[in-house]
Amino acid sequence: MGQGHGEKCRCLSTKTIPMTYDPAFIKEEILKIVSLSFRKITPSNLEKIVCEKFALKKKTAKQIIKEMVSSEELAYVNLYGLTFIEKSFGKPVKVGSRIILSPPDRNPMAKPGEVIVNIMGGASFGSGDHATTRLCLQGLDQVMESHGQMKHFKTGSCLDIGTGSGVLVIAAVKMGMAKGLGLDMDPNALSESQQNVMLNGLDSKIRIENFPLESLAESFPLILANLRFPTLLALSSKISALCVPSGVLVLSGFRPEEFPDLLKAYQREEFEETWHGEEKNWGAMVLKKT
Repeated sequence: MGQGHGEKCRCLSTKTIPMTYDPAFIKEEILKIVSLSFRKITPSNLEKIVCEKFALKKKTAKQIIKEMVSSEELAYVNLYGLTFIEKSFGKPVKVGSRIILSPPDRNPMAKPGEVIVNIMGGASFGSGDHATTRLCLQGLDQVMESHGQMKHFKTGSCLDIGTGSGVLVIAAVKMGMAKGLGLDMDPNALSESQQNVMLNGLDSKIRIENFPLESLAESFPLILANLRFPTLLALSSKISALCVPSGVLVLSGFRPEEFPDLLKAYQREEFEETWHGEEKNWGAMVLKKT
């Protein structure tokens, strides 16, 4: 789900802000610039944006960015042989209203109702650094808020198709699902997701498997799928067959312009939309089976 790197960055306005603000405010604005940009930003591009926006000298802008990297607010990422700068997930990060993603070596404090999902850094998709993962977690948060106390949620199993790091199925079980099943065909994802399940103490509640959807004999009240548009479209009938009446889907991995066609495909399978969200030119939606 990588984003192109040769296109012009679309981010917050670079209109100069008078320098009556303190460094803390500037850092907050830099985080917004990086978080809301539709395209990946190189360190030199970010320096230029910060200089123009805050009327700073290049040396000062560079120092502020360096401090934010040191404090793990930002991180350098190598992709396509180039270096980009992104929001850091090297420390606990809150996603949605109740989910905290945390590296295993940190011990964040959770408020009542919040859940902590420990995720190791790895090669598998789903560390929280991509918009589709965050959108799925936000959709899951909405679902568990409205459906979490229903009997078939408290006693049933959730299915995570293309589990990657296992973050979605782990979060679902921590938020109240009785158990979960994560499916993936990638050997690395299978290994990393199993490690993350054990890291969160859920190996008695979550299974990670590599068998195809066609082999499943059970049905699920909650199905999670963070996959690209063609795959979500092709799987619509199979996913519908695996979902119980009044069951819920959380789907992500599609572009906003792909949303209407995807929604129509699932409406033909008797689903209705109850929530949708967008971030960085990616979309997600929650669907309920009627």
